[in-house]
Amino acid sequence: TRDNVAVMSFNTLTRATPVRFNTIVNEYYTVGGSLTTGVEYIDAYEFGKPDYTGHEYSHTLGYTIYGLYISDDDERDDFGRPAEEWSYEKGGVIGSFNKEPIKTYTAKASKGDLFNLIGSSNVNKLSAAGDDGKNKLDVYVDGANDSFHGNDVSQNPDSYFVRNSSDGGYSGKGVLTEVYQDEDNNVTLVYINTYVMQATDNYSSSKGSIDVTVLTGDATDNALNDDDFAQIKDWAEDDYILYTYANGDVQTVAKADLQAGEVTAYSVGTKANGDPKDVGDASGSVTLDGTKYDYAKWAEVDADNGCAVTYTVGVDASIVLDKYGYAIYV
Repeated sequence: TRDNVAVMSFNTLTRATPVRFNTIVNEYYTVGGSLTTGVEYIDAYEFGKPDYTGHEYSHTLGYTIYGLYISDDDERDDFGRPAEEWSYEKGGVIGSFNKEPIKTYTAKASKGDLFNLIGSSNVNKLSAAGDDGKNKLDVYVDGANDSFHGNDVSQNPDSYFVRNSSDGGYSGKGVLTEVYQDEDNNVTLVYINTYVMQATDNYSSSKGSIDVTVLTGDATDNALNDDDFAQIKDWAEDDYILYTYANGDVQTVAKADLQAGEVTAYSVGTKANGDPKDVGDASGSVTLDGTKYDYAKWAEVDADNGCAVTYTVGVDASIVLDKYGYAIYV
């Protein structure tokens, strides 16, 4: 894909060094270096840090031609994803770019799954503080690593890595879970939830915005601006909108798909003891025209627009789907 080609090209510029071959001694050496040092390994993650003393990075194509280098390796985006800040050698920040997760989930990522992914030896070396010879664990839920919906976001490895456990924790259907592990085996878990809003008017070109009402989640916006989200120019009144939210702001928006059809089966998402379900604890499903749609973890939990809706079998109904194919609003 284009993305793959772009990544390979970028890595060629910033991670690889051109080499030459000396036919007299039959040895390769880095261009700009010497035969005595041979081919010099580029530790791009160390370059740009305050205690970096090497010079190898100056031999890369990206640096010699464009002056590209990593000016900060400890950046994070609004969701808490690890990122790198790239700059020009002669001055000026290019931007901050997210690192690649080692694993991505859009359904439940159980504590047992995460334990197996990271491995017992690495799990045993993790701690919240990352001190006393331990590696650091960082956990972010919608960009928060201290409190989420009134509860502390634990940074304790025992809360996320348990051998053979089926507990999904913050993960679930429709939750984007990203796992990052750096070269020092520090681990970051990022959980990104999807919520719903609805357009209350057509897009206004004169205002450069579309009016909305928030149906689920913590956003308080009553309008979206095209300066932030260019795609809203094609949206109209009553369109359902999927959004993500972190650090007090709407981060991404996308027009939701509606699925309509005859109800052939459904299950109401209620707890075993009959108590109402909590927000972020949706379950159950509805089957339309023979296709089953499970409710997203962060679907509404009421009997009007959520997983407790009672349908009439044989009668048409419509649901709002998230981008992973789960029912998120009725």
